[in-house]
Amino acid sequence: HTVTFSGLGGNVNQLSSTNQLTGGSSPSLTHATTSAGTDLVYYGGKSLELQPDSGGTLTTFQQRVELTPNTCYAVNGQFVRGSSTISAGVITFDLVDGIGGSVIQDDASGNNSFSFNASDLTASWKNLDTLVTAETTFRTPSILPNRVYFRFRISTAITASTVVWVDHLAMSKMTELYAGGPFVSVFTGSTEWKVDDKVTLAVTND
Repeated sequence: HTVTFSGLGGNVNQLSSTNQLTGGSSPSLTHATTSAGTDLVYYGGKSLELQPDSGGTLTTFQQRVELTPNTCYAVNGQFVRGSSTISAGVITFDLVDGIGGSVIQDDASGNNSFSFNASDLTASWKNLDTLVTAETTFRTPSILPNRVYFRFRISTAITASTVVWVDHLAMSKMTELYAGGPFVSVFTGSTEWKVDDKVTLAVTND
């Protein structure tokens, strides 16, 4: 018998069974894994796998987005490396005005862009917010280009023969808690939200 798990994330444990065979010469059951799953899935069934090559390919993903002017957006995601340590590479996120276009600035002439060093990745999932030293947010200008793209890319080549997995990468409009107050976005984690779940935010203001 062959059992295939579809639509499930992670690498499920090897099946076991209770042997109730009788007769014959010591009948037995043997279990084996034909094709193992991957445990490098943060949540759900799939994650994005990046496998840098020896040629230093700078992989880029771009998704067109419909954004509102003068608005704050938060970006979140989960990242993990394979078994090999990564010594080089930079992963960058930004808003651009077209495929291969320029980074969009906010009204204070700040670039809507941030990045982290791939060498900071470990063999355990890390949230984007713990990898980036600056804010993982975008602020749109009062006048937006006709087309806006969210761009996620390898901006400096990652060490060859290593692997990076990406899961739950998302961008969300932020909510201002009160006039002149902080902006907040909440993203799901590895456990689903349930009715009546509550989050407490500790705000420090200098």
